Amino acid sequence: MQKPQHMLSEYICKRNKAQAKQFETLEIDFGIPTPMNELQERFFTDLVFIWRFYVDDPSTWRYNSPIFRVLCVAFLRLAAWDFEVSSNCNVELPISFASIPLWNYPDADVYWFHGYLVVLQDELESIAMINGAVSKAESYIGDSRIRYDDVRLIVISPRHLVFVELSLEIVLASRRLVLLSNYSATQCSSGFRALARILTSNCWKKPRAHREKWPVNMPPEIVQMILHKLEPRDAIVFSQASFAAEQCYYAPESQFQNIDVRSFKSSIPCCGKRTGLETHGICCSECHAWQHLECVGLENYSSDHRYVCMGCQGRACMVLDPGGIK
Repeated sequence: MQKPQHMLSEYICKRNKAQAKQFETLEIDFGIPTPMNELQERFFTDLVFIWRFYVDDPSTWRYNSPIFRVLCVAFLRLAAWDFEVSSNCNVELPISFASIPLWNYPDADVYWFHGYLVVLQDELESIAMINGAVSKAESYIGDSRIRYDDVRLIVISPRHLVFVELSLEIVLASRRLVLLSNYSATQCSSGFRALARILTSNCWKKPRAHREKWPVNMPPEIVQMILHKLEPRDAIVFSQASFAAEQCYYAPESQFQNIDVRSFKSSIPCCGKRTGLETHGICCSECHAWQHLECVGLENYSSDHRYVCMGCQGRACMVLDPGGIK
């Protein structure tokens, strides 16, 4: 099989530094959770619980700490399903501070990840701090940009993340989302939930399949069969080498053949059932978890109103205290 050819559409843009950028709100429809998203959310809470010794301690969970950088990569790779599932049951789990995560990570504040520019920032409490992250990104990209018509940023701090769309004239930034809180070892955070849906769907990606040309017409079903037959590491490489393969890679629970997710208790906490969400479902504007209107007693709900679930109304899930992870 020949390698698909990528028809690149980049062009070089020069930025006028004297022109001030406008700053507006970025709205993203993260969509309905998939079976893969449900698995990711459960893995996230397990990951936070396992490494809570570091996240709980302000001396290690801070912006300039290597632990922060290495766990950011772990969260990103989990959100992109960019890891190899192993059947090795003898892996030593961290049980104390003596356990140190050993996987590789970029030793930089700015780097590319799956087509997004990741920017690490100390805090995201204000517009000025988000602008600081934008300045980092602009310095990294440079005055002459080889890019498409915009650059999309994932800005991460020890507690929050923000999605930013950067173009020549305007900056679009999402609301600040919670990445880690006292409850992140038992409940998936809004930030990771949004991150997983962005990296495994087209909700914030520009269509790219038209830029790829195959020598033969390859139906998605065939690509799916190829992915299932490949070893996990090869499937990941294939999905990153082809836009069409990437779409098929995120369709099922990749690397888990013949496994069905029967309960969506994390992403759909009302009843854990995915059916009916398209017509009778509602998404919390804070945590981005879905509920059935009937389950929450809102059969006559108007979509003109912003919905906040009962769990988020107390806002206890927004805080990360030292030693507070339960």
